[in-house]
Amino acid sequence: MKARRFNFVAFAFAGFLIYLLTLFGGMHWQFYNASMLAQGRIVYVYSPHKALAEFVVNNGERDVAYSLFVSRLQAFALGEAVEVRYDPKAPDVKPELNDVLNLWGLELILGVVAIAAMYAGISGRSIKRI
Repeated sequence: MKARRFNFVAFAFAGFLIYLLTLFGGMHWQFYNASMLAQGRIVYVYSPHKALAEFVVNNGERDVAYSLFVSRLQAFALGEAVEVRYDPKAPDVKPELNDVLNLWGLELILGVVAIAAMYAGISGRSIKRI
């Protein structure tokens, strides 16, 4: 019977990715729980799926939020109404557009790559082959 081989480098890489996932996920979860929603309008479109939105916070000041990732399948339109999340107690924290990929995109990518690395570690395969 052939002994099962493990890829310990892939296991270590998966562990590092899971660490990053918990670190960034915790920061985003705190922001999500402490944030408020505001209505904004798209004022600049970088590409069809990345845009800059302007919104007004509770004290009447104007602020801007931008999408980091390709945050949705439908293209942004100039003047379109969008929801923006911001933390009124921490004005130095960057506001974000309120959509799943913009808020949780990094965590989703890290999770998928960590699962692939864990699979490579268990199966003994190279990460390049997955």
